[in-house]
Amino acid sequence: MKDITSNKIFREHILIKALGVILLALLMLMGIADATQDADIADATQNVDVQV
Repeated sequence: MKDITSNKIFREHILIKALGVILLALLMLMGIADATQDADIADATQNVDVQV
């Protein structure tokens, strides 16, 4: 009986760790995407040609 309870707890820890790693990876990707988007906007505003 103790072995079954220990196995369930062990599975829950693995699930929590896996979800944590996935969440961390998604947050890192979102941060990278946001940083590149800001850089693209800055480049676009600096390269404006005015025709008169």
